[in-house]
Amino acid sequence: MATSSNAEYERLCEDEARKANWKRWGPYLAERQWGTVREDYSEDGDCWNYFSHDQSRSRAYRWGEDGLLGFTDRECRLCFALSLWNEKDPILKERLFGLTGPGMLLYLRKKKPITTIPAGM
Repeated sequence: MATSSNAEYERLCEDEARKANWKRWGPYLAERQWGTVREDYSEDGDCWNYFSHDQSRSRAYRWGEDGLLGFTDRECRLCFALSLWNEKDPILKERLFGLTGPGMLLYLRKKKPITTIPAGM
């Protein structure tokens, strides 16, 4: 690979050599957990019906670092994320949509986008 002397290349080299810690903080929260099942302990794989939403609020999950618009250090030791409260419900929300949505990432559905921009624009 040809070397380059642009600022981004220099930052990447500094980070790799640990001369500067450019990647100490970033959006490193696990994408697989954003609105998906965190842990499944059901016998039949039906995790959404294994216990109710009310029961899930009283259980601690063992591992995971997820959240809306999350920001964390490189090792996910300290995670910050947005929580939403509508001042009516007794709990904070950490998801934008309902609980029983499809168990796959949206971009894997291979559906046509709602709006498209012609290539010649």
